[in-house]
This record gives sequence, C-alpha cells and structure tokens, in this order.
Amino acid sequence: ETDIGSELWWAKDRMDAGAVDPKPKLPNSITIIKVYPTPFNPSTTLEYSLLEPGLVQFTIYDLTGSLVYSKIIPSVGPGFHSITWEGINNSGIPANSGVYIMGVQKGRQATREKVVLLR
Repeated sequence: ETDIGSELWWAKDRMDAGAVDPKPKLPNSITIIKVYPTPFNPSTTLEYSLLEPGLVQFTIYDLTGSLVYSKIIPSVGPGFHSITWEGINNSGIPANSGVYIMGVQKGRQATREKVVLLR
C-alpha cells in the first residue's frame, strides 16, 4: 500500500531539485535567425521568424540606450522574414560608427542582437 503523503513529498522534493520543470517554457513567438553583415556599411539585414501573425516593431538603440531608429510593421504573417536597416536615424540622418542593438518585438516578446556600423 502506498502512502500518498510521502509520494507527494517525494514529487515536490524532485521539483524543487530541478528534476521536473512544473512550467515548461513555450517557444518564443519571435526569433532572430541571423544578422548580416556585421560589421556593416551602409546597411545590415536582420532575418527573423514568427510563429503567429501580428504587429512587429523593429528598433535600433545605441549603447547609451537611446532610440536611434524604429519602424512598426502592422501585419506580418507567420514564417521567415527580413528587414534591412540602412544605418540612418529616425530623421534620415546617417548614424555614427559604433555598436548598436538591433531588435524585433511582437507583443511582450522581444529579441535583440548587437551590430557594428563602420563608416
């Protein structure tokens, strides 16, 4: 005969030890496939994939955390996509040489990658 209390204690102890993940991670709805070329001049391309359709926001930040460039793509279907950054800011002025953080976001999920611009 099995004591259910001791079985529950054993299962909880195993979960606390990391043997069982009570909340399995779901796959990201957005994933960066690759960014090329980097270093780049004058443009670089970010390839990404989506599991579900939706609005995607593309952003470029400098290393101080300032937004350099952003673009909202209102309707993107599931599958593989790419977007190219021409090395300009939101005003159309060429960005300075440096390291930038290029990212894509869909809903609450975001993914980012470093790129290097050499003028």
